[in-house]
Amino acid sequence: MAGGKESPRQKMIGMMYLVLTALLALNVSKDILRAFVVINEDIELSIMSTQEKVDLLYADFNAARALDPEKTQYYWAKAQQAKILSDSMLFYIDKLKKKLIVETEGIPIQVADTIQLKYIEKQDDYTKPTEIMIGSTEDGTNGKARELKLKVLKKIC
Repeated sequence: MAGGKESPRQKMIGMMYLVLTALLALNVSKDILRAFVVINEDIELSIMSTQEKVDLLYADFNAARALDPEKTQYYWAKAQQAKILSDSMLFYIDKLKKKLIVETEGIPIQVADTIQLKYIEKQDDYTKPTEIMIGSTEDGTNGKARELKLKVLKKIC
């Protein structure tokens, strides 16, 4: 396939290799998606574990505030502000994730609230998620991805 004169048989073999490569690429993408599902499950377990530790930390903050409100007020207020910001970001991401599931799967929001990623049938459907995340413009200015980016940058800066 590098060029030169090829027999019809060589051309056919070259074309078959191209088709095989394309088919393998399609299968790899599903395998990669399955890997992301496994990673997502691990992240969700990590979030639950971290949430328990954060709850204990906030309980310690409240106990310290009860003992000496004057000394701890500044740090307690900063901790409450961090909690509000992180909760609002988690809520937004969760809402966006559910919207993607509802639109891609064509299921009601009540089902999307409870479904796990490994049970989503249209994991390799890129059309709806791309429309939602990138939007209808070429530069992606009206997509949710840009909105998410701006929210993250606003929270960090």
